Amino acid sequence: MFFFFDKMLNFVEEMFQYLNFKYQKDVSVSNEQRNQAGRVDFVLKSNNGLDTLVEVKETRNQSNDVVNSACEQIRYERKLYEKEKLNPYSFIIVFGNVDKSRKVYLKRYKIIVIDLANILYLIKDNQDLIERLNNLLPYSIIDVSPQKIDLEKYINYEKHIDNKEPIEIQKSIKIEDEYIEEIKRLEKGKEGSTEFQDLGKKILKLLFGDYLYDWKSQVC
Repeated sequence: MFFFFDKMLNFVEEMFQYLNFKYQKDVSVSNEQRNQAGRVDFVLKSNNGLDTLVEVKETRNQSNDVVNSACEQIRYERKLYEKEKLNPYSFIIVFGNVDKSRKVYLKRYKIIVIDLANILYLIKDNQDLIERLNNLLPYSIIDVSPQKIDLEKYINYEKHIDNKEPIEIQKSIKIEDEYIEEIKRLEKGKEGSTEFQDLGKKILKLLFGDYLYDWKSQVC
């Protein structure tokens, strides 16, 4: 698992080099007063002196749990980072597919999700990187269509271009809000019944996890 993660980090580093991004890899962050410490996968350096934090994750399916974990990690690292250097935006690079509505939702909190389709767009003119990506993943990328994303706009953040977004990154992303959004996305009827049961189990665990045990799914 760690060997595969190292390969992902190496690929992201080569992608940043290809895109001519300035960066630091595996950066230590800490707060001595709180006696807290952590590490961030990458820190991108902008033209205006702001640093963008980047976390890298892998998921074969559209796993909200992986993305949720990365969001919490980014939020923790942001609390430890020097505020005067911090870009309001942060990146989560996911080697997998992430639902579009999920990306839009997290963008409200200035978290930009870069999934496999976005990665393919960023390297679309570099056949060597495309082949390396295909060899890196345990599944084929032949059916993945590149999706446009403008990273430089977020890296070189300017306050005046973002004054219409009232929600700040420091606001807590509540898990209950995540579940409400998931419920809204579920298909009605039998088509969404399995997903509804799975989501219901997560909600029950959130509410009563300290009091109930021996969880089992319903057998139809």
